[in-house]
Amino acid sequence: MQQPHATSKKRPPASDAEVYQRKIKRIRERLQLGSPVESNAVMILHEYDKDLKYELVEQMGPVHNPSFTVQLVVNGQVLYLIIS
Repeated sequence: MQQPHATSKKRPPASDAEVYQRKIKRIRERLQLGSPVESNAVMILHEYDKDLKYELVEQMGPVHNPSFTVQLVVNGQVLYLIIS
């Protein structure tokens, strides 16, 4: 017995904002957070100063899963970010 062909409805191309919101929704679902994520630390820093300069201090870990230590100066204060 042959299955009938399913008609596929293609979704129109999503805007960058829609793609971002979908990603945030998936992350929230995975982390089971109740409130929507509106911004992260990097976004908040960029709202404060749009011309931030990052400097790579160290790269650790295997090539397929590296971690980075980045130096950032904000208002004269040196911050170190660990990105993994």
